[in-house]
This record gives sequence, structure tokens and C-alpha cells, in this order.
Amino acid sequence: MRKGKKSALYDVLPAEDNATLDLTQSTVVVDGGFLLHRVKWKQSSNISPISQQYIAYAQKHYGENCMVVFDGYSHVDSTKRAEQKRRGISKTSVDINFQENTTITVQQEHFLANERNKTRLIHLLSEKMTAAGIETTIATGDADGTIVRCGLDKAAVHPTAVIVGEDVDLIVLLIGLAPQSTNIYFMKPGRGNVETKLFSVRQLQQHPIAKTILLLHSFSGCDTTSAIHGKSKVGIAKLFKENPGLTQDMSTIFKDPSTSPEDIEEAGEKLFLAIYKAPAHQNNLNELRYSAFLKAAMKPKSDMATLPPTKGASKQHSLRAYLQIQQWLGNPLPPIQWGWVKGKDGILNPVYTKDPVAPESILKMIFCRCMTGCGVRCVCRKAGITCSDACGCLGSCTNGAPVEESIDEDLDFDEI
Repeated sequence: MRKGKKSALYDVLPAEDNATLDLTQSTVVVDGGFLLHRVKWKQSSNISPISQQYIAYAQKHYGENCMVVFDGYSHVDSTKRAEQKRRGISKTSVDINFQENTTITVQQEHFLANERNKTRLIHLLSEKMTAAGIETTIATGDADGTIVRCGLDKAAVHPTAVIVGEDVDLIVLLIGLAPQSTNIYFMKPGRGNVETKLFSVRQLQQHPIAKTILLLHSFSGCDTTSAIHGKSKVGIAKLFKENPGLTQDMSTIFKDPSTSPEDIEEAGEKLFLAIYKAPAHQNNLNELRYSAFLKAAMKPKSDMATLPPTKGASKQHSLRAYLQIQQWLGNPLPPIQWGWVKGKDGILNPVYTKDPVAPESILKMIFCRCMTGCGVRCVCRKAGITCSDACGCLGSCTNGAPVEESIDEDLDFDEI
């Protein structure tokens, strides 16, 4: 799936002005994934002093009354598995069956990119931190949801509770799930020239997009849904702010655990029509896509990726957005009924569309004449179809394996 810039939502949400908060005097819940990368250790370090570094960092910055929540990475049917697998492609290391006296000879980022290494380290840190008086837990499901629930539990019995992390999912969940009477904060620590930001969840819940933020975040692209080409989160947030009637109605539909797939498909199509600024008389996504194609075809250069999605693609995207919202709300649903399918490796993969790439009459007209295999220039591959008997490449055809696509990250944001 296309990956966008999730953190762009921080540009929409106002932080506290000149706010200061002594974390050592507060009840703090720390995102363990953030902590794993925040504490820096040198290559060729021993596991025992590495674990002591984490303990010392947590005690120094968050005090004795802190809790660390780690991701267990053990839930096979998690819809985040595909994203976790993608993140580990560029940097990874071999499995290291380490003990406390083992010296780690690989770089930290490569070591942590290996899920099995990270899991072993998490269990070791959990034991060491617990022995040092730091409360820890290892999430068996969605770690973000566990972190937020732990933070809300702490806020119910302590005057000041703070969740510390970098993932924007955490603040989205806090805004969408925290009772309005809860006094809880979210802190995004600074890094380099980037200043630390402190957010009051109670204040953010007064923001115009607060009631629809779960739908906004899931539909515009998160870990389990695709970003929309050329449509930034900030731009979509502006749309949600300017159309409260439409978006609040859609949010109600997506939050309802009893909504049918047909109603989700219809609601998702309406959202896409609004995002692509369809005329008032236009209520069919395929027709809007065709109109946009005709306009693009008249230009010397056109980018087909900028076209609105088909109804088939919109349906699967909307089903995944609905599933993610229900998971955030604590309503587990079977992923294979909501836009996902299991691959041969057992990992859930997104269903892009169930529609044919083009009408049969058009497909019969497409054929290639590749002489040395069917690479990225193959017209059949470009059209998204496999080669047929009409092609001249049989015997040397390689149009069976997908070509790796580049990751498109939209960095052009409108102000809201």
C-alpha cells in the first residue's frame, strides 16, 4: 500500500504554548517501541549494559512511577504484520540467539529491524525493568490501543497522567477514545532541532476535527490503510473541517459496529467524491474517474495515478478503514471479510480490488512483443495483466512476479 506521512497530523493539532511538565512527578506511560530506538547504544556493546542503559534512561526521564508498554509482535492475524514486514526490508540482521553476556556486533537499527531479535530484547528488558521497579507490559494485540488504555487507567486514579511517544496514532486514539473529563496529556519528545511538544487531550477534543479524527486518520492512510495519491493528511483534515455535516455523518457510519459492508462501500464512495471535489451532480466514482481521465488525456503529460480510484478499489479501502476503526474501538472483526486476504506465508495482505483491470474487450487488444523477457517496459505488465497467447514473448516471459514499486510520500501540505 502507498505510504504517506502520518506525522503530518501534528501540523493540524495545536500544542500547549510554553507548557512545562515534570514527568518525574507525573504518572507516565511510555511507548516501548519509541524507547527501543530513543536509547542509543554503540555497536559491539554487551547486552547486559545495553539493558542497564534502558533502565537508567527510563528512571532519569520518567521517574519511578512510569510504565513501559512494548509490542509483542506475536499476533499472527494482525493487520499490521504487512507493514511491520515492509519496514524490515531495508535494514535487517541475522537472527542472534543472544544471552546477557553476548556482544552485539551489528548496528542498533539493523538489530532492531529483525523482528525476532527485537522480540528477544523486549522480553529481556521487561524482566530487567520489572526487577528494577519499572512497571512493564507486553501487548498481545494492538500495542497502540494497549498504551492508550493503560494511560487512561492511570489518569483515572492519578491527578496528572502523560503518554510519551512519537507515533501519531497514539494522540489520535486519545482524542477519539478518552472521556472528556479525563485529564491526560500526550508528549512527543523533541529530536535535534525539533522541539518537544505537549498536547492536552481535553483541549484537543474541542478541535473541529476531534469527533471525526478516527475516520480522518484511517481513511487518509495509516499503518493498515493506503495513503491517497496526491492528497495529504492536512488537506483532507481541511476538508473534514469545512464539511462537518458530511464527515460527521460518515464518521457515525464507520463507528457503528453493525454497519454492513454495502453501507461502508457507499459511505466510502461519498468520501472519495468529496476528496476529489466532484461536482454536485456527480455521485458515481467510476464516472468521475472517467471524466478525469478524459481531461488528463488532453494534456501533453498526464499522471494516471492522480485519477480518482475505481469503485472496486474504493470499496476495499473503505472496508479496511472501517476494520481499523472498529479495532481501535475494541470491536474485533474478521479481517478476511473486511479488505484483507491471507498470503502463502500466513500474513494478511490487502485486497486492492476485485474488479478486472479493464473490460475484456480492451484486454484482448493488449499484447507485447518483448524479446528478452517482460520487465518494467512490458505493455502487458504496465496494464496490470499477464501475457497471453497473442504476445510474442512466450518462452522468455517473466511477467509473473511483481516489480517493486517506489514508495510515494506526499510532502506537499496545505495549511489548515
